[in-house]
Amino acid sequence: MTNSQFSTILGVAILPGIFNYLRIPATQQINEMDRFYRSKLFRTLENPDNGLWHLSQPVLAQMYLQEKENGNFDTPEEQS
Repeated sequence: MTNSQFSTILGVAILPGIFNYLRIPATQQINEMDRFYRSKLFRTLENPDNGLWHLSQPVLAQMYLQEKENGNFDTPEEQS
């Protein structure tokens, strides 16, 4: 799978859930989508080898919110 294909999957499958969790109004979602695609979190998620894409949408939403507030995010430790 190419990075472009993986990015498309992220945008279609994950981003709506993140926006829903964060209660971002539909009127602001286009601007927020642009911010998300420029975020460090998105660049990290684009790498399918690191496995962050498997995290739940609420966890990813918290990571994105943390980055927006602080400029960085903490990666959760693996749960077993």
